Amino acid sequence: MKVTNEYVLELQQLNRRMDNIEKLMNMILLNDLIDDVEGVTEKEKNTKKEVLKKESTRVRIADIKRDTEITIDPYLLKLLNHYNLDIGEQGRVCDINVVYILMPRHMGTAIGDVIYLNKKFKERYPEMEPVFKYETINGMHRKRLMKEKISFCVKGKEMRIYGAGQ
Repeated sequence: MKVTNEYVLELQQLNRRMDNIEKLMNMILLNDLIDDVEGVTEKEKNTKKEVLKKESTRVRIADIKRDTEITIDPYLLKLLNHYNLDIGEQGRVCDINVVYILMPRHMGTAIGDVIYLNKKFKERYPEMEPVFKYETINGMHRKRLMKEKISFCVKGKEMRIYGAGQ
């Protein structure tokens, strides 16, 4: 078999392509590693913030006649901590006292757990309407929340509040 210049050139081109592919794969791997490191740093920061938030067991609740301060009972606080949930802002929406429960972005909480938390929260605080605050939500989860008449909101898109006592 005779090796011609054409074959040599073709082999050189293939070698260059393989080298370029190798370089690209290394860059992709490095990019993923950098994202992971940044993600860990952000996660550490968020964990510190969550710990600071959870140390406070008091929530200010706006009432029609006066501002009241309630203490989240240890059982409910333990439930929220178990599911890695935080209590967010609170206030009034259309004459309904609401308290937002912040849902984690990357950890999905099962719909059964949300139903259970909603039930327990309403048992202990019948004057308040818990609103589960999502960054994103899938269609089946959304549909089930509406069927169960559980108040929720999706950041920048939708808010459904069914009202306390319903």
